[in-house]
Amino acid sequence: MRKKFLILLVFIFIFNVIYGEEYFLQGIIFKGIKYASYSQIQELLNIKPFQSYSREKIEEEINRIKDMKIFEAINYSLNKINGGYELIIEVKEYPIIEKVEFPNIRLLKEEIIKRNIYSDSGKFFMLVKVEEDLNKIRDLYKKHGFPLKTDPKYVFKNNILKFEWEELPPIKEIIYDTKSQKEEDLIKRLVSIKRGEDLNTKEIDLANQKLLREEIPYVVKYNYKAEEDGTILYLYLMPLFPNSLTISFYSPLNFNINYSFYNLNWGRISLNSFVSEENNPLYKFTWEKENFYLSLENNYISLLFLKDFGRDFVARVGYRSPLSSQGNKALLFSLERNTLIKRDLNIKGSLLNLSMDFVGGGSPENYTLFKLLTDNYWNYGEELEERILEAKGELRYVLGNSQENSSVNIKFSYGFPIFPKIYIFLDIGGESEFKLAEIKSLSEIVFTFWGGLNFVWTNYPWIFKSSLVIKSLEKLNWEVYSVINF
Repeated sequence: MRKKFLILLVFIFIFNVIYGEEYFLQGIIFKGIKYASYSQIQELLNIKPFQSYSREKIEEEINRIKDMKIFEAINYSLNKINGGYELIIEVKEYPIIEKVEFPNIRLLKEEIIKRNIYSDSGKFFMLVKVEEDLNKIRDLYKKHGFPLKTDPKYVFKNNILKFEWEELPPIKEIIYDTKSQKEEDLIKRLVSIKRGEDLNTKEIDLANQKLLREEIPYVVKYNYKAEEDGTILYLYLMPLFPNSLTISFYSPLNFNINYSFYNLNWGRISLNSFVSEENNPLYKFTWEKENFYLSLENNYISLLFLKDFGRDFVARVGYRSPLSSQGNKALLFSLERNTLIKRDLNIKGSLLNLSMDFVGGGSPENYTLFKLLTDNYWNYGEELEERILEAKGELRYVLGNSQENSSVNIKFSYGFPIFPKIYIFLDIGGESEFKLAEIKSLSEIVFTFWGGLNFVWTNYPWIFKSSLVIKSLEKLNWEVYSVINF
C-alpha cells in the first residue's frame, strides 16, 4: 500500500512539472506552410509571443486548430532557448486543387453548382469539404426537383478534382398504374409532365398541393426506371380517406356538425347542421364534382361553375335563388389565386380572393357586395424551432340599398410548436363595421381591437383545435373544433 502511494505521489509530481510549468514563449515558428497565409494562421492562435502558458493551454490550442481541419496533420514541440522557449508548430498542408472538372450536364447550370460548393481552383483539397460538396450537389438537384441516375462521386489525381454523376435521361414512356380511368384522368389533369421532357418531381408536388387545396383525399405517387434510351415514369394515386367528420362548439352556445364523403365517381357530398340558441337550426346539403357545385339549404339553392386558369387561378360564376317568395336572388362571381398549403401545420403560401355578389329581386334590397380577402403565411425553422407567421385582411363593401353593413377585418398571428404536432398561435387583430352613407371621413371608422390564443393538436388523421378571443373585458369568445378523417 505504501509503495502504491509513493508511485501516485511521483505521478502527481511529474504531471505538475510537465503541465503546471509555465512556458515563456519568445517566438512561434510555423514549419511546412507553403500556400496558406502565415499571418492568418497566426491570428487563429489564442497564444501569442512574449507571454507565459502552461503545456495544457498550448495543447488545447493545437487541438483546437486540428479540429478546424484546415491542415492534414499538425504537431508541435517546445525548443528551450535563453530566456524562454520557442513554440514550433509543424503542419502538413492539404494539396492544392489546380482544376475542378464537372461532367456534361443538362438540368442545372454549372455556375449554380460552383456557386454552392467549396471546391474550386486554388483551394486546398480537404476530404471533409469534398464530401460535403457531394451532398450539396445531390441536394441542389433535389431542390430543383431532378432525381439523379447515379449519385455524385469524385476522383482526385494529379491535383485535378473531377466530380462525376449521371442525370436521368428524358422520359420515353409514362405508365399510369391506376385502378380506373377516373384515376388516370385525374392524374393527367393535375400532372403536366409529357414524354420527351425531363422528370421534375416539383410538378408532382404541385399536383399534390392542388389536391390538398381542393380537399381531394388522394396523393399522386411516382416511381421511375432509368434505361439507356430514356426514363420510364410510373404514376399512381394513393387514397387517404373517404370520410371526414367535423364537430364544432362556439360561444355562447352554438353547435355545428359536418359530414363529408368523397368518391372519384360521385365527387364530394356534404351534410351540415348548425344549431344556435338565438336562431332556427340551419341545414345544408352540398355536392361538388369537378367544375360543378350545388348547395341546398333552409332558404336558398345555389349553383356554381368554376374554371381553372393555370394551376393556381380559379374563376367561379353562379346563381343563388330563394326557395320561397322571401329572400334575394343573387348573381355570384369570384376570382381567386390560391397557393396556400396547410399540411400538418407546415403552413405557407398565400390566398387572394376577389368576389362580387349582385343581389336584387324579391325584396326592396338591391345592392352589390364587393369582397376582397388576402391571407398570407410564412414559415421557417424545423421541428420545435419552426415559426409560423400570418397576415390576413378582409374588406366587405356594400354598394346600394342593403341592410348589411360594410366591414374591415385584419389579423396578425405568430405560431410555434410546444411539443411535436402541438402548436400555439398568438393572435391580434381589429374589426370595424360601418355604413358608407353615414361616414363623412375615414377618421369616423372605429376599430375594435382584440387578442386571441389558439391551441392546435394534429395527430393524423385527427385534428383538435380550441381558441379564445378577448374583444373586451366583458366579451370573451371561445371555440372548440375537432376533425376526424377516416
